[in-house]
This record gives sequence, structure tokens and C-alpha cells, in this order.
Amino acid sequence: MEQRRVGDVEVGAVALGGANWSLLEIDPAEVEATIDAALAAGVTLIDTAFVYTKAGVECHNEQLIAAVLAGRGADAAPLVATKGGHYRDGDEFPIDGRPETIVRHCDASLAALGVDCIGLYQLHLPDPKVPFAESVGALAELKDAGKVRQVGLSNVTLAQFEEAREIVAIASVQNHLSPWAGQAVFHPGGPDGTSPEGDVLAACEAAGVAFLAYAPFTGPFGPDGESLPQAPRPGLEAIARERGVSRHQVIVAWLLAQSPAVIPIVGASRPASIRDAAAADDLRLTGDELARIAAPATAGAA
Repeated sequence: MEQRRVGDVEVGAVALGGANWSLLEIDPAEVEATIDAALAAGVTLIDTAFVYTKAGVECHNEQLIAAVLAGRGADAAPLVATKGGHYRDGDEFPIDGRPETIVRHCDASLAALGVDCIGLYQLHLPDPKVPFAESVGALAELKDAGKVRQVGLSNVTLAQFEEAREIVAIASVQNHLSPWAGQAVFHPGGPDGTSPEGDVLAACEAAGVAFLAYAPFTGPFGPDGESLPQAPRPGLEAIARERGVSRHQVIVAWLLAQSPAVIPIVGASRPASIRDAAAADDLRLTGDELARIAAPATAGAA
């Protein structure tokens, strides 16, 4: 698989997301098989978060990943990226970007993952009640303390990305990107949009920062995170038929073609799903195909 960079670490161009393993009822044996299939296919980045957990259980997703990876040699271990500043309280998912909370979440993630240092630690969501610089400052302190090796951000605007880079070296930005939503930032209780105060992806590419594209098959989203109807993309469906591959594989290939900074995060719960997504690394789309994928249906089209 093609290698792309997260800071000074090379990873496979496609990443595996584990949120649904804890937020939905997924058989742990199937999770293990999916992770094994991902690693065999060249996927070497697994995405998780403190908030990805079952109600009443802390760090379920991180513990699950740690259990699957236990016993693997250090050379075979993937980069596990996790996030803090967002947590689960029953059926609610509050944001808390206070520095003391971010430190507590990080300490809990360290224990759950069974490591002394987290390879990539990201702020999950900016907290509108806390100055952004204070939240990012907590990440910088965690890095200085040796608890995290590299720092990233998630759901940030261009202005926030630039502000954070004045405080600490940023290795990654994890924002939404899909053929339906463009670059979108979701802020609970506030607006989201396809151009979050500037082109975050272009800024990441220019700065050598990885753009971890989450939810590549979904969107657009409403202001409270609700899924909105997707506009028809007849070019996407046609290209999948013409190439003899799945529509998901075409979407991943489209994402990879957007920029060398992009690493799509594919939330897979079956080995076949992550193998299919990883195969997008070999699917090279033409300029015409890329344009057809992004083009909405024309008025009056069937």
C-alpha cells in the first residue's frame, strides 16, 4: 500500500476507524478479524477516541483495540490515534475542552491502551466554553511530559488550525470529507458548512500535515449532526459499474486523489469491508472520473 505521512511516521494511505465497534453491538471476534485483515492489507493507522465507548463503560474502544494488538511485536504494531475532550454520559456526548479534563482523558487512554506514550493524540472538538488556546496548550503540555508523541486536531476551522500551530507542532487534522459534504466541520449546536472559514485541506497539504478524512461515505450533516439526504451522484455509481468495483472503493479512491495529505478513515466492522477499501490504493481515477464523481445529478435526469 502507498505510504503517507502523519508527522514523522509513515502509515498506509487508508486508515481503519473503530468507533462503531463500541457505539454499536459488534462481536469482538469480528473486530479482531477486521483488524487482522486491515493489517494484512497494509493498513497501519487505527483511529479511536475516549468518547467511543459503551454507556457506563470508560474507554471500551481503546481497551478492545489494546486486547487485539496485545502480543504483537513493536515492529508490527500500527499507529493508534486517539482523541480527548469529548466523552459519553449515558446517551449524551458532551464536550469538555478544559485542560484538566483533556489531561484526565489522556491518562485514561494511556491506561486503556496499555502504553506509556500515545503515538497520536488529538483534540476531538473545540469547546466553545473554553478558549481554544487553553485546550491546545494542554496538548502541548502532554507532549512535553512524554505522554503523547504527536499532536493533532479534529473538527477545526482554518483559523483554529493556524492558531494551534502557533502553540505546538500539529501532525494531523481530522475533519469530515466526502463527495457530498466537501470539507465540513461539525460544531454541536452551531452551523456546519462545506468551507470552514477557508481551505483546511490546502493548508494541511502546504504545511505537510496529514488530513484524516472521517465519515467518507456519509454527509452532509445538519447543524446538530443529523444526517441529511445525500444528493444523487450518478457518476459515482456509473464509474463503480464501469470499473467493476464497489461504490465504497470508488469513494476511497476519490478521497486519495484529492491530496497526498489525505488519509481516509474507513469505519469497517467486517474483514471484507476493510479489504475492499484498502484495494482503493490500486484504483487510479482519471481526471474525468474525478469530476464525474463530484458532479450532482442534472435537472431532469432519471
